Amino acid sequence: MNTSTHTPSVREDATGKALSQCVESLQKTLFLTPLGWGLVAWLSHGHIPTKNINIWILIFFAEWIVAHGVILHIKSSKPRNKKTVFLLNSICATDGIAWGCIVPFLFLYNQLIDSWLVVVLCGVAAINAPVYVTCMSAFRFFAVGLWFCSVPPALLWGMEIFAATEFSIGFTIYLLILHYNLNVLSTKVILGIKLQLENNIFAKDLAESLKKVEILANNDALTNLANRRSLNSMLINFQQKKDSEQENSCLIMFDIDFFKKVNDIYGHAIGDKVLFHFGQRVQSCLRSSDTLSRYGGEEFIAILPSADLKIALEIAERIRIDIEQHELTSDPSISVTVSIGVSAFEKNESIDDLINKVDACLYMAKNNGRNQVWFNTDNAAHEYHASPRT
Repeated sequence: MNTSTHTPSVREDATGKALSQCVESLQKTLFLTPLGWGLVAWLSHGHIPTKNINIWILIFFAEWIVAHGVILHIKSSKPRNKKTVFLLNSICATDGIAWGCIVPFLFLYNQLIDSWLVVVLCGVAAINAPVYVTCMSAFRFFAVGLWFCSVPPALLWGMEIFAATEFSIGFTIYLLILHYNLNVLSTKVILGIKLQLENNIFAKDLAESLKKVEILANNDALTNLANRRSLNSMLINFQQKKDSEQENSCLIMFDIDFFKKVNDIYGHAIGDKVLFHFGQRVQSCLRSSDTLSRYGGEEFIAILPSADLKIALEIAERIRIDIEQHELTSDPSISVTVSIGVSAFEKNESIDDLINKVDACLYMAKNNGRNQVWFNTDNAAHEYHASPRT
């Protein structure tokens, strides 16, 4: 596979898939967010003014509702573009801001509660980090929002009961370490997504290539009909089916009369056109259930399932007349005739015996004047005479 051909497409697909995974994870996390509110409210109850707790929860609830709406909009928008990334980054930033508002609204009232709330902030950052592993820009916006609403207020309003400097330095270092580790993991995850997509493309290309190889291996390049290799496989399958079922089937062999003269007079390029159009005309006269193949040179073989000898002879005669009455090429104008041999499948008959039998009929047609249909019955070849013959 030419990876350079797929790189832009893979990069775009990987970005889209990574965004989708981030959005799905964020949506699941938002459903659990009220549990965090409950924990903070429980820790703060009785130690922090109820008004402050209610204001913080109200801010968070408004952000929570907006975030859900934006996520639903993102999930319905395709393709994922820069606007999608902007919306995702925006709700992640507001989510970080909402959590960071713990400091200006709930800190500075009780040193023990402050310590627990610091643990909550660190836990929130750690819990949210895996959510953003497939979209580092979203985590950066979340972390900046969280830091902006927690560290500066702590430094501005911190009193002796709260180690503002220690918290600010420690929390900043914590976020930086978290960002570094998450960035390393994110790089590996994104690479894994790209490799998975490239493998999918490779598998698809390989399947298409194998299909083309199979077509080339089983089809004649000149006439687009089944080739001799494919014919042999079909005959083997047909023989096995015939031996197990009571169904009449026949084989017809065609040979273009005096085809060597066409090549000698007009050249092989015109001869190839004659072969192609001959195959097309014969195919048009066969039933949809019949299979025509090029046996070799100017010889063709058709397998006729669910056809007794009478039906096969009628089809063969119809083909003989059609070929006789139509030009195969108009520039130059070339018409040919065809000699035909017909034989029915016999139970437990080998493929070689069947081919030899129909070939013997074809030989009789050519040796007795050509442009004839001969068939085998009772182990003897006979000329077919349609009534009336036109």
